[in-house]
Amino acid sequence: MNKKEISKKIPIYQLNTSKEVLKYYKAWITKDKFNKDMVDWNYTAPQNAVSLIKKYVLKKNIKILDAGCGSGLVGIEMQKNGLGIEIIEENIGNPVKIYK
Repeated sequence: MNKKEISKKIPIYQLNTSKEVLKYYKAWITKDKFNKDMVDWNYTAPQNAVSLIKKYVLKKNIKILDAGCGSGLVGIEMQKNGLGIEIIEENIGNPVKIYK
């Protein structure tokens, strides 16, 4: 996908100020639209993250903190794969989500 196609698909690239970007993201998360868009666009970073965790981390006795957890898609994938708990206290205005 070239830059012109991305600009049409994701209008955020046409915004100029941080205030405009924040307003855009707040609207984008309404009714879980962001997550639905990511799934529709075949966004695979959450699955890739879990694959790497399973490959390199599971044999070690450590805890994982997903500090920049965004909308929680990685936490959802972790939950699907039985990889513990993720607590999100705030993700751009959404309520608390807990994955067990």
